[in-house]
Amino acid sequence: LVDKSLRDALEISPIECIDYMLVMQRIEHIADHAKLIASDVIEIGEEEIPQEIMELILSAANIAFKVYQNAITAFFMGDVKLANHAINLREELKELKTNARKLFEHRIITLCQEAASNMQSEGCIIFGTKERVNLCLNDILDSIERIADYGTDIAEVAIDKALEQVQSKD
Repeated sequence: LVDKSLRDALEISPIECIDYMLVMQRIEHIADHAKLIASDVIEIGEEEIPQEIMELILSAANIAFKVYQNAITAFFMGDVKLANHAINLREELKELKTNARKLFEHRIITLCQEAASNMQSEGCIIFGTKERVNLCLNDILDSIERIADYGTDIAEVAIDKALEQVQSKD
């Protein structure tokens, strides 16, 4: 943005520099959340995850990946239709997250009932493996949602960039 000779050599405008900077920041944030997901997966280890929750998380991750992939492609190709598709995909994730939250709530209630039963028989509650796994799964779902949000941000930049190019031609 500051180095005009570099901008001229790359044949990009100051506005395009800002667009690239915004996209780069979102990609960096996505990488941060990918790292958080990896840490949570390591924390879960070999613990058993209910199939229904696993399927929801995998579906959410696939949607988030498609949002990101479509947004990046739209940004570099100037494809407004693909960018809008990425934004619309993000909406699908909201429904999945609602369903996952219901499963998590049910799982938490079950764990609390088990803990209360243990407290009556053993006299204490220990924060155990099942609770940690549940927290990790919740964190994973939150990170997946953030990845989709950042993908949507990239799609919005792609739309703005494409519109700027159309306006500059007129």
